[in-house]
Amino acid sequence: MERDFLRPMRIGEIYDNAFFLLRKNFKTLVNLHVVLFLPMLALVALIVGALVLIIKLNPFLWEEIQTTGSVAFVGGIAFLIIGGIGLAFVMSILFMLNNYGVYRIFGEATEGRKVTWKESLKGSLQGVLFIFIAGLVLGVAVNIVYQPLNIMFQITMAFYPWIVWIQMIVIYTIQIVFQVFTFLVFPIIVMEKKDPFTGIWRSCKLVWRNFGRTLSVYLLFLVIGLFSYLIAISLFFIPMFLIFSQVSPDMNPDWTMLLNPWFIGSAGISLVVLLSLGFIFFMLWSGIQVMMLNDLRIRSEGYDLLVTETVEISTN
Repeated sequence: MERDFLRPMRIGEIYDNAFFLLRKNFKTLVNLHVVLFLPMLALVALIVGALVLIIKLNPFLWEEIQTTGSVAFVGGIAFLIIGGIGLAFVMSILFMLNNYGVYRIFGEATEGRKVTWKESLKGSLQGVLFIFIAGLVLGVAVNIVYQPLNIMFQITMAFYPWIVWIQMIVIYTIQIVFQVFTFLVFPIIVMEKKDPFTGIWRSCKLVWRNFGRTLSVYLLFLVIGLFSYLIAISLFFIPMFLIFSQVSPDMNPDWTMLLNPWFIGSAGISLVVLLSLGFIFFMLWSGIQVMMLNDLRIRSEGYDLLVTETVEISTN
């Protein structure tokens, strides 16, 4: 069933259309994620598995690593720092590539075109660069606002401890307002091929005219996401914790317990559930952003007046 996405939509329709796009392009989105993230996850799993096996075969190495000042301790710290920085860099690039591809897939789908995962990454070099710059600018901007407020509240709390509650309300309110106004930055950069600063300005401009509507969509998604993750934690992470406590009653395990079959099984199931849930919610979030961009453009700029059929006017 074909749908018309270039029209004003109710909030329920925005979510329904986002689910529709997710279902229609699910295979393409999965392929994109597998191609981008599976090799990296496999490499990380291989490295962790090799480290656990080495420690299992040589228990004295773990004791040596825990000895401050030893060669193994220094080497372990260096490995964690260099490996952590390298992994964070590669993962950030992959996430930005993934964001670009997802917005392309959803954006093309709203116009009736279906693209493959390869086609979704065309032109990604400039897009990823713009997404990175926009993210950097937004990060700096939020800290310019947040840090002075935080310092002010820290000084005030020395005299009035109860003000911590006001601090929490003010900080969280600022964060939510900031995220709502920048809600459309990344889809604008990808779908409209705008530069980072135009994307930020355009997102703020569109949201300003429809702030209450955008805030409602944003808060509804937060509630749904929080509720879903609480269910996931209750069903999977609590049983894993119980197994963990049985394997190591003193709650002070060593690395070798990671080879316990019960722990591996429960941790594996929990990881699969968490990754699957994260995938679905990220896709839904991206679809909602694309739907909101179309909706706000229509409401603010009159795209609903576009002629969809050829009309012949007779002068006779």
